[in-house]
Amino acid sequence: MGTNQVWGMVERAAPARGFDTNVVVTAEVARKFAVDGYRFCVRYVSHDQAEGQYDISRGEAETILGANLALMVVQHVRRSGWSPTAALGSSDGALAAQHLAGMGAPPRLTVWTDIEGLTSDVPAAAIIAYANAWYTAVAAAGYTPGLYVGTFRLTSSQLYWNLKFRNYWKSGMAVADVERRGYQMIQQSPGNVTMNGIHIDNDVVQADNLGDLPTWWVGSSEVATS
Repeated sequence: MGTNQVWGMVERAAPARGFDTNVVVTAEVARKFAVDGYRFCVRYVSHDQAEGQYDISRGEAETILGANLALMVVQHVRRSGWSPTAALGSSDGALAAQHLAGMGAPPRLTVWTDIEGLTSDVPAAAIIAYANAWYTAVAAAGYTPGLYVGTFRLTSSQLYWNLKFRNYWKSGMAVADVERRGYQMIQQSPGNVTMNGIHIDNDVVQADNLGDLPTWWVGSSEVATS
């Protein structure tokens, strides 16, 4: 199977327990989580051209799926003190999609963005512009854009009415609810716990108030289609 060739398949996620981690998941660790009843894993891609040593690779994706864990992807948050713009949202979204395509991720897979660590005086309009530009770039590449809602200043109403997103992931902190829709994934507290020798956050997938769920990547010999 050559580089960039689409493999596996994407399914509508089901209510289930999983975890996210910024640590490379080995075959042994993945099997332990599956035995423990975990159904999925969320791993990271970079907002740089080159992936970092802790970012997911094609080989790791194969390992995770091979352990019968489903997979979703989140793009790293930027270093604290950054300022969002529409141009940066387009660039970051395109890079997230590029990294997914590089490891052969099938279309419709949910990929999340984390818009935290912003400068203290950033206006809501700039956050909205960045988020919607990121969404557009990811959707144009054929993936499903999702938003991780952490510590940034958008209201419940703005989250629903001013953003293009339909997929929302709630952080383990106290954050605004998404008006009407609610959340499809919940990060549980306390965070940054150690399980099976790695640091993780526990997550739960659930249908949101409108009955929608994210999508996840599962292993299959079939080539996925959109």
